[in-house]
Amino acid sequence: MKTSRLLFLMVLPMILASCTTAKNPSTSSSQPSSSSQPSSEPAPEDEGVTVNVHMPAMINASKKESGYSIPFKYKETCFDESATVFSDDMKMISYASALVTESKNTALAFYAKLGYERVADGGFDAITENTIGYYIAHKSVENYEILAVSVRGLNYGKEWANNFKLGAEGNHTGFDERATEIFEVLKPVITSYSDKTVKIWISGYSRAGAVSNVLASKLLTSNEVSVQKENLFVYTFEAPACLSEENAIAYENVFNFINDIDLVTNVPPAAYGLKRCGIDKVVDITNVDQKLKAFDSEAILPAFTPRVPEDESDYGFNNEREFLDFIINTLLKDTEDETTTLHTRERFSANYEEAIGYLVGLFMTLPSSTLTKITEGLKALDMWGYIALLANDGLYNFLKPILDEDNIPYDDATLKTSLGKANTLISVKSAILSPFISTSPMGISETGKNNLMRVLYMHYPETVYVLIQ
Repeated sequence: MKTSRLLFLMVLPMILASCTTAKNPSTSSSQPSSSSQPSSEPAPEDEGVTVNVHMPAMINASKKESGYSIPFKYKETCFDESATVFSDDMKMISYASALVTESKNTALAFYAKLGYERVADGGFDAITENTIGYYIAHKSVENYEILAVSVRGLNYGKEWANNFKLGAEGNHTGFDERATEIFEVLKPVITSYSDKTVKIWISGYSRAGAVSNVLASKLLTSNEVSVQKENLFVYTFEAPACLSEENAIAYENVFNFINDIDLVTNVPPAAYGLKRCGIDKVVDITNVDQKLKAFDSEAILPAFTPRVPEDESDYGFNNEREFLDFIINTLLKDTEDETTTLHTRERFSANYEEAIGYLVGLFMTLPSSTLTKITEGLKALDMWGYIALLANDGLYNFLKPILDEDNIPYDDATLKTSLGKANTLISVKSAILSPFISTSPMGISETGKNNLMRVLYMHYPETVYVLIQ
């Protein structure tokens, strides 16, 4: 992950609807090496099959190129039980299936090792603002058919824009559209086995967890296909909120593993009224530092620093949960300018959804060299430069020459409008976020940075892995 990208996005308050952290495994452009292709070792039938799966490394810098090879156990007998019965074995192999959907090739290899055949896939060849990667596989066993649906939460860039497409009402618009796309592909496959029992297995991490949540809701309420909750196995990891309150039914067969101090699981803000369906299983973060160190001695989380209020009118926080609440509540706080008041979903959708989505989609595809230029340029600004940056078209005048110099394609009118909205928002919110703004414009104080990085690291694959075991 590039810290420069993260800090810039934090200043643009994109945490309001983000679904993964900046340049995390969800945005990595590198493909796994050949060593990351799943391999399996046959075992006695009652013990299942062990499959080695590539997991990205985002905390230990020395492993970011290679990642980890993690063994997961697949037990087909899990499907003999009702999906409403929670299974540790299903949890772990579902996390594996969420990881392998980082690319079509890794998904294909993974399911082939387990004896599944490809049915369909989409969203891997051309990633846009309105795509989603998914892989559907099928396996016949003695008493039923299994359809596995893995949704991509890794290796995407422009799809970030879709994460911010909340809409003013109903389900999260972006996630709902992508879940509908997969549903339409899956529907005829399910009906083709109408004379047989069909077990459906859905998994997803981060953005994919949200899309999987919505897909599960659609399958369980559809009049076009008949899917019983006992036959629908859904396991998601670190999913943001995605469903309207009406659709967020507490299904007994949908299990969402949630780290409560992960920024992603806390957006969109609760005030926007979106939720997950199924059962939220909040992981225990006690001793998370020690657990990570036991897994990889060089995977070290930034230390958290509490803040003691200076007087009764000041704020403070004692832990990561209170810190997250402060950040989110500050961004939602009413201001004199109604256009920068983000306390309702409708207000965000009307004023900032399109602009922030465009900027996120653009930044998630910028090369590191361009990001470095942006960061170094911000650091070089003096106080007058900082004031000019926050003036009308200040961000646009700063960024446009850099993008042009690096031949980055963009729509000029959209860029100018989007950065204009960001200018207004930053100008209003920067004062109340001032404890995290250092003397270097657009920077964050060391304490603020460490606290922010810690809650973002809580979303990374290796942190999730050690916490769900």
